[in-house]
Amino acid sequence: MKRLIAILWTIIYSTVLLSNESKITISFGSCYKQKDDPYVFEHINSNNPDGFFWLGDIVYADHFSPERRMKAYQTIKEKQAYDDLASNTIIDGTWDDHDYAYNNADHRYRYKKESKIALLNFLEFKESHPVYSREGIYHKRNVSKKHISVDTFFLDTRTFMHKCKNSILGETQWIWLEDQIKKANSDLIIIASSLNIFSPVSPFLFWIEGWHKFKKDKKRLIELLDSTRKRIIFFSGDRHYSDLSTYVSKKGKKIFEFMSSGMSKTSEPLKSKHRIKPAIEELNFSNITVMKTSENKIQIRHEIFHAKEGNLLQENILTIQ
Repeated sequence: MKRLIAILWTIIYSTVLLSNESKITISFGSCYKQKDDPYVFEHINSNNPDGFFWLGDIVYADHFSPERRMKAYQTIKEKQAYDDLASNTIIDGTWDDHDYAYNNADHRYRYKKESKIALLNFLEFKESHPVYSREGIYHKRNVSKKHISVDTFFLDTRTFMHKCKNSILGETQWIWLEDQIKKANSDLIIIASSLNIFSPVSPFLFWIEGWHKFKKDKKRLIELLDSTRKRIIFFSGDRHYSDLSTYVSKKGKKIFEFMSSGMSKTSEPLKSKHRIKPAIEELNFSNITVMKTSENKIQIRHEIFHAKEGNLLQENILTIQ
């Protein structure tokens, strides 16, 4: 009997271990005011994620000098809750306008090099990282366990944004992204864009940014996904609310976008025909747990949590073939 119990415990332990090694949890969010209370980092850390990804507007530093921008980032790092999170998991991310320069800033910002150094210092990138050898802050992050691997490609939607040329990424970044997707052999690819991709915006709301303003680049992005059988999803931020959207390409490919915005500030959600459930307009952050099934499918559990209270606001389950 003792031997039978021991065998059963071994089977149970092995099953749990295999399960843990076949899933990856990533927390993500955007739009955080650096002087706000640190409660959101406590709630993120309580979920014990394998990574936390910033999706832009890490700080609000419009028109700050390079020195003052560095201090704004340091304000976050000095919070004990953030330090605890950084000690427990991988932290990575990209920028948007308010941490890069100022509202709706583009390629013309004169302190872009200094902003890049400030962000990479905040994210604690080693000087040997490839991102230092090129213009902009686009880069790749891999998170892997024994039975599952996730690649994230963080886009730079600011350094190369050229509104007159209807370009958001610039040709060099496009070539890099296309090459990285071609080389990737992970179970799931995340393309992290600070700006929203699929949410439609009325032309009367001309001040609201997004890929809708860069039609050629948006078309190229969708065609890139249509050209591969690899599993790809999008992360985005910026809008001060969170939701899950789905878009079906002309070739019938179903594409998911997880928007997570509003760690410190919220706005009334815009209408969207692509949204799966009502948008969350409370202060929030998001999680996805990526799981590999025995049939080699990818299942994603998507959760949106209240940034201040920590309670679950919305949950979605989806499968990617």
